[in-house]
Amino acid sequence: MDFLQKFSESVRRWPQKDAFCIGKDLYSYEDFASCISAVRSVLKKEAGKSRQKIVAVLAWDDIYSYASAYAIWLEGKTFLPLSPRNPATRNNEILRQTGAELVLSAGPVPRTILSATHIQMIDVKGLKSKGIHIEPAERDPDDLMYILFTSGSTGKPKGVQITYSNFNAFVKAFLDIGYSFTENDKFLQIYDLTFDASLHCYIVPLSLGASVYTVPWNEVKYMYALRLLQNHGLTFAKLPPSTIAFLRPYFPSIRLEKLRYCLFGGEPLDRDLVTEWRQCVPNAVVQNVYGPTEATVNCLEYKIPSDPGEIKHFNGIVAIGKPFGKNRAFVAGKNRNALDLEQKGELCVGGPQISPGYWKDDEKTTQVFFELSSGKKKERWYATGDIVLTDRDGDYLFCGRSDGQVQVQGFRVELGEIEYHTRTYLRTQAVALAKENYLGTQQIHLFVEKCDDPVALREFLSRKLPDYMVPSEIIPVEQFPVSVSGKIDRRKLYEMI
Repeated sequence: MDFLQKFSESVRRWPQKDAFCIGKDLYSYEDFASCISAVRSVLKKEAGKSRQKIVAVLAWDDIYSYASAYAIWLEGKTFLPLSPRNPATRNNEILRQTGAELVLSAGPVPRTILSATHIQMIDVKGLKSKGIHIEPAERDPDDLMYILFTSGSTGKPKGVQITYSNFNAFVKAFLDIGYSFTENDKFLQIYDLTFDASLHCYIVPLSLGASVYTVPWNEVKYMYALRLLQNHGLTFAKLPPSTIAFLRPYFPSIRLEKLRYCLFGGEPLDRDLVTEWRQCVPNAVVQNVYGPTEATVNCLEYKIPSDPGEIKHFNGIVAIGKPFGKNRAFVAGKNRNALDLEQKGELCVGGPQISPGYWKDDEKTTQVFFELSSGKKKERWYATGDIVLTDRDGDYLFCGRSDGQVQVQGFRVELGEIEYHTRTYLRTQAVALAKENYLGTQQIHLFVEKCDDPVALREFLSRKLPDYMVPSEIIPVEQFPVSVSGKIDRRKLYEMI
């Protein structure tokens, strides 16, 4: 069964069981299915008039946003989430690129977040259904399930296309890892709905008959998530590492004994941080998961040993492990030739989860998606831009971004090494960035959270690093800015230089 069929089965088997906890409100599977049916009825009517295939949703944290996504999928259409945290210019640009004319939203939409004039807005809040209709319409597995827009180097967002086939392959591969999920599990959903990790955190539990506990987009996410974990006894949490970095001062008082699975993804995971966090989650399986949006949520995973001395890492960053399911990977050289063990190169991933490419951007697609012959068949691959190496056990170790390697005074510098020594010294978060100065040469700027003595830090780094790697500027910050996905917002840090 695909994820929609699994959801329909959940509704049939557990109609009165909680599907969502959003704020102070609980919604049963029957409530949610009724909401989906109401939105679907209007969508069928309005989208049918214009034959619109792509339907946008202004993705607030409410039951109507989740219902709108399912209504779109049950109709076999393409979900296009728009963030209420985006400025109107960005949301307008996404609508322009896709040609989407139909936008679903729970309530009025301020012109500060959407001002396009060619669109038809449908207020789905409070719609009532005349029954439950959650049977999936006919569709092709290769139809687009969603388009997520990520930052583009040209200044315009680029749209990553994911098919129903891609996503169903992910769900099957993830569940086949070996989790012992039941309908009694409670999943945390901390991510903005424009980020693909959110799909993981609500579609998978709804396919199992489990419950989803959401973190509102306008809350302090790490504190709200902690309250949910503590007060509701959640059993599954997938988090950006930044979340627990913010919680680090509270570790001595945190004990989440009911948490059974704790996954980290979206950014590099620090070995010392996760080692300390383990004391807070004594009964949890802890994993580091990896996957670019172009490879449908996650495609590699690493189960983190309970013994800190056995944790595989590179410069203190926890390994990303091995491909799961039918995913594949290799380390590529400059000509995309496969490199030997323990040689650094670009991580390339392949398999049934790989995106068809970027929306109406053939040039960008051909730069990073490619085919390689395998026997009589050709396999499709995606070049991630992440620098990795494989150890003798076949585990992949994350070494940094390809754009995290910079040339300073003629020397190649990996910014991750500077961050590693800083974390070792201060036991706090650090981000090293390189930026061209007025002379046209690269200078290294180091941002450090809660650094009281930058002079002492510089002296420490000068003892650990060659002089060309010692940052020209150390910038203390009280707290790192984060993006809607919960990652450290490096773009905002660049603006501070």
